[in-house]
Amino acid sequence: MSVRAWRVCAALLLLAGSAPLAADPLPAYPVEVHRLALVPPGQAREMPLRIVLPAEGGPWPVVVFSHGANSSGELYSPVLDAWAAAGFAVLAPTHIDSESLALGLGPADAGRMLRTRVEELRWLLTGLDALGGHAGLAGRLDSARRAVAGHSLGVMISAIVAGVPWRDLDSGELRHDVVPELSALVSLHGVGRLPVLDDAGWQALSLPVFAVAGTDDPGLTGDGVARPWHWRLGVFDLPRAGRGHALVLPEGDHYLGGLIGRAMPASVPDTAGLAAVNRLSALFLRAELHGDADAARALAAEPPSQPAGRRLERR
Repeated sequence: MSVRAWRVCAALLLLAGSAPLAADPLPAYPVEVHRLALVPPGQAREMPLRIVLPAEGGPWPVVVFSHGANSSGELYSPVLDAWAAAGFAVLAPTHIDSESLALGLGPADAGRMLRTRVEELRWLLTGLDALGGHAGLAGRLDSARRAVAGHSLGVMISAIVAGVPWRDLDSGELRHDVVPELSALVSLHGVGRLPVLDDAGWQALSLPVFAVAGTDDPGLTGDGVARPWHWRLGVFDLPRAGRGHALVLPEGDHYLGGLIGRAMPASVPDTAGLAAVNRLSALFLRAELHGDADAARALAAEPPSQPAGRRLERR
C-alpha cells in the first residue's frame, strides 16, 4: 500500500466551488490517498482500489464510486478528491473491463463483467470495517453512512446496488443485488432505461439522487440506438419517489472535455462545468450523509438558472 498526502491548495478550493467561497458551507480538508490491491471473493485477480479521504479524523461517511466502461478508478480524481476535501472517504475500484488492466475482455464477457462489477461494489459497501483495518484506516470509515456513485456504465452498477433489479446476460435470471440502507446516489453522465434493467425497479428507486448530464452527450451504448442526452438523467427522471437534483451542462460532453474518465486531447477541458459538479454534488452529499443543515440550505437556495447557461432541476 502506498500513501500520498498533501495540503489542499488554493486551486482546489477554487475548483470545488462555482459561487463565492465565503458563502459556501463546504469545508476544505487536507486529503490523503491510499492505493491497495485486493482480491475480491471468488476472483483470481487483484482489484486496484484508490481511497481518498481527509488526512485526519473520522470516521468519515463513505462514497463508493464505479468508473465508466473501460476506464479506471484513477481517472476521476478531479471529482473524487473534491468530495474527500468536503469530508468523505471515497473508494474507487478499478473493474475488470479497465483498459489499464489489459485483461482482453470482449463482447462474450459482458455478462461476467457486469456480475463482477456488481459483486465488487457490494463487497466494498458491506465490508467497510474489515477493509478499514486492512488498509490501516481502522475507525476512519463510517460503515453506517454510505453512498454510491458512478460515471456512465458505473451509474448502472450503482443503480443496481441501490435497488434496481437487473437481468443476468448469461443466465437470464432477474437478480436483486440491493445493498440495504444506502443514503444517496450520485450519477455522472449516467444511464436510463435499458433491457438489462427492470423498469419497475427504476420506478421504485427511492434514494436521494444527484445527477449530471451534458447536452452534447447522447445516450450511445454500442447497441446502435441513438438516445437523447436527457436519457443520461435516468436516476433523476425514472424514480417516482425520493429527493432528486439534476445539473444540466450546456454543450457538456461525456468526459467534461477530458477532465474525467478519459483523456481527450482534442477537446477543451470544461473546468467551469467541473467546478459546478464538484460544488453542488458535495453540498448534496453533505446534506444527505452528514446531515449538514447549512449545506442543505445552500443547495435549496441555488436557483434553477445557473451561470453560463447551466440548469439545476429538482423533484
